[in-house]
Amino acid sequence: MARTVENMIMLEDVSERGILNNLKNMYRKDSIYTFIGEVLISVNPFKQLNIYNEQKLRQYRSHYPFELPPHVYSIAESAYRNLISERTSQSIIISGESGAGKTEAAKQIMNYIAAVSGGPTEDKVKTQILKSNPLLEAFGNAKTVRNNNSSRFGKYMEIFFSDLNQIIGGQIMQFLLEKSRVVSQSQGERNFHIFYQIFTDDEIAKKLSLTKPEHYKYLSNTYSVDTIDDKLGFRETKEALDYIGVSKETQMQIWEVVAAILHLGNIEFSHSEKGDKTARKDGSQIVDRTPLKLCAKCLHVDEGMLETALTTKTVEAGGRNSTYISPLSVEGAYFARDALAKGLYRRLFDWIVKSVNESITLPSLINRRLSTMNGKAPKNGKKEESSKPNEYVTIGILDIYGFEIFQTNSLEQLTINYINERLQQMFIELTLKEEQEEYVREGIKWEKVPYNDNKPCVELIDSKLGIFNLLNETSLLSKGDDDFLRTVKTNTSKHPFMVPDDKVISKEQEKCFKIKHYAGIVEYHSAGFVEKNLDTLFQNLVALALTSKSTLLTQLFSNDKIMTGGNNVATKPPMICTQFKKQVDHLMAKLYACKPHYIRCIKPNDRKIGNCFEDDMVTHQIRCLGLLENVLVKRAGFVYRHKFDFFIHHYKVTTKETYPFLAAQFHNNQVEASKHIILNVLKSNTDHSKMFQIGKTKIFIKHPETIFSLEELRERACPDVATKIQRVFRRFIAKKKAEENKREINTIFKKFQKKRRRVSYNRIYQGDYLNFAFNSEMSKVLAKENDSNIVYSGYVKKVNNRNKVQDRTLVMTHKNIYNLDWNEKKKKIKVKRVLPISDLAAVKVSPFTDGYFILFFNSRYCYFFDSDDASEIISILIRLFKQSKRELSIEVSKQFDYKPTLKETRTVKFAEVSSLPKNPIDKSGKNEITVFVVPQAEQKNL
Repeated sequence: MARTVENMIMLEDVSERGILNNLKNMYRKDSIYTFIGEVLISVNPFKQLNIYNEQKLRQYRSHYPFELPPHVYSIAESAYRNLISERTSQSIIISGESGAGKTEAAKQIMNYIAAVSGGPTEDKVKTQILKSNPLLEAFGNAKTVRNNNSSRFGKYMEIFFSDLNQIIGGQIMQFLLEKSRVVSQSQGERNFHIFYQIFTDDEIAKKLSLTKPEHYKYLSNTYSVDTIDDKLGFRETKEALDYIGVSKETQMQIWEVVAAILHLGNIEFSHSEKGDKTARKDGSQIVDRTPLKLCAKCLHVDEGMLETALTTKTVEAGGRNSTYISPLSVEGAYFARDALAKGLYRRLFDWIVKSVNESITLPSLINRRLSTMNGKAPKNGKKEESSKPNEYVTIGILDIYGFEIFQTNSLEQLTINYINERLQQMFIELTLKEEQEEYVREGIKWEKVPYNDNKPCVELIDSKLGIFNLLNETSLLSKGDDDFLRTVKTNTSKHPFMVPDDKVISKEQEKCFKIKHYAGIVEYHSAGFVEKNLDTLFQNLVALALTSKSTLLTQLFSNDKIMTGGNNVATKPPMICTQFKKQVDHLMAKLYACKPHYIRCIKPNDRKIGNCFEDDMVTHQIRCLGLLENVLVKRAGFVYRHKFDFFIHHYKVTTKETYPFLAAQFHNNQVEASKHIILNVLKSNTDHSKMFQIGKTKIFIKHPETIFSLEELRERACPDVATKIQRVFRRFIAKKKAEENKREINTIFKKFQKKRRRVSYNRIYQGDYLNFAFNSEMSKVLAKENDSNIVYSGYVKKVNNRNKVQDRTLVMTHKNIYNLDWNEKKKKIKVKRVLPISDLAAVKVSPFTDGYFILFFNSRYCYFFDSDDASEIISILIRLFKQSKRELSIEVSKQFDYKPTLKETRTVKFAEVSSLPKNPIDKSGKNEITVFVVPQAEQKNL
């Protein structure tokens, strides 16, 4: 079985199966974090783990990632450390599917950065960001089948730092809002949270003529969720709006837009009646005017104008100022209705994000940032270097969907997968660039690292003859999905990343094209591509919105240009692919200007329960996140590199020449010391230059097997070292307690006139004489009994019910006394009895200088032992009883009765003799024994 590793570049089985098994084994131990190089892999535990607290935060502060186990704090600390030391902006890219824990990771990063940085505005900015989170979740999150609080938009959160490395502001860039959810949801899912929250405020709902969620067609059949409190959510949403400075009047206008969308969804259309004088061929009319009136009221527009805008459209004729009104079919009217609903919501969400940004960003930063954002995106999304020093630097946190491969994949999946291809391209490029720059810097001999270049796949999508542009051309020519598909297959059929059709395909497959992405082949269904790309909102609907008496509504549409004809005809709004490509270029420009850090999040099961790891589901995500590709890229060079001082400190225990003291030849010569350590594990007949190289400040090791060999040597050496250290420490503690224990046991024995051997009186109590605290077999015994904390272990003699003496091992914890048969040669333990200390009633001893003692229990027979450690054992029992607020009964006598079995009572007598007989335990009667003891040197001054 392959070993479990915290950093998967050390995997023995470099495959998807190897990654899966490693993640599963870590997950079973509640270790949800692993590394691939510096990339953090996080598996959602779906249960509370005590891994985010102040103590843990302090532990990771000012430590490099390789010094401690993998953790999200490692990434946050690395980003903050680099920001300070290099004075360069950092980015943390978090990806994974819905429910994988991306939002939680982002929150923990924010908490860490806010905690380790300081400044006059830090607390305020942190509070503003945290306060705004419920607002963004209300408008941007929804229940899906995979996640009850799924983010349905991507966001890039930037935190600004001053030249004193203090937080001075923040800013959010959002993209890929799933606005199609406004008008339809899959079975078992909900619309955005805000549409359900608004019903929980009776006063607002009444003002807006809202009744029950069940009455609105834009809301699915899932109206409530056990884990979501919509009433509390709405209260937090309103508090967030108050906190960022949105007035009550504007808040009411926000609720009006939300309500208008709900009323809009209830408007239904039918074919125009023949008797209607205004009816035209193929025209449509509104079935019930009630939702129309309510929608118009909420939007503060004329009811008749709204009706006209929903059932007709303005069309430009050939002349310069020539337009005419064209009726919409029933299908066209429903399209216009849904387009208006999506357009309203998308603009409202943009306004919400803008308002949040204005509250968390200093005015000077807003102006400076906007001037950058409004400029042209650099070619290939890369920012040109500037010699001007930065007045501020940033840590950006990107929370984005991971790669998506569904049964039916459309334009949404293509855009998501495209941005993931761009991120993968950046990851490979920067990783290899950093590797090779380090080789040059350290003077290492290196060969060009081979890797799978996904640049052609990116170009297949975004080049001049790429799929995005082909879709734009089809859309501009008002052609359909079939024309788009035909164009794609004609222009890209010979592209190496376009998968050719099979010789025999189904009718459904005829409407598809396949792309060979880095995460696997994805089949895209062309149906709906053109319509989604156009994202048409008829101009008369925009014109209607601009007539509204609601200041908020006119703001939402203030950037829309109306097609008026003649000299004033405006250009058509950019298509979705064009807008998205610009957003991605802008985002990539930001990311290329930063040093990136990566977190890949994995969802272990769809049931959202702890301790459940579904292999098929996780394997799919391993593929979609490109984890195997990550491992291969990182292993292409050297799997291990560290500075000499760290390497020597970590592995010095593996050779006698480097531990406990460096040999003379290694003083002030870290290079030779490092060479000596690694040569100790390499075969003499191997080409060492292919196994490791020595740089200027670091040692580079090629293969993980070499590291494993070093670790095995270290593991074998460390217990010996640790045992010595721990034994010294235990002795130190024992010495502190010895006087107290001695005084206590001496007082008791003196009271009952128990004689003490001088050697017994002077000895130091050590407790765990057999070092069972580090015995793996004993650990199994303790685990079975749900026990821990060994306070004593030692060899004893047991007098059995046949008066024979047997060798036994006695182990004591805070909970139990263990009577064991310990085979030291075979390292095997046989448990004879487990005796609960809570059931112990008394201890009885003789008045002589022997080591006999009998343990009396309430519900079982007695145990008769002989030990040189009798005084120590009894003193430990006294201490344990005191800790549980009980008093241990101790009796000293030359004779007493005890039960060697449950059914038999026996009398034991102690007698001093000058020399021991052949049998020191003599059966002197039917139910009577005599124990002979020889007087030993006695401690007189008790």
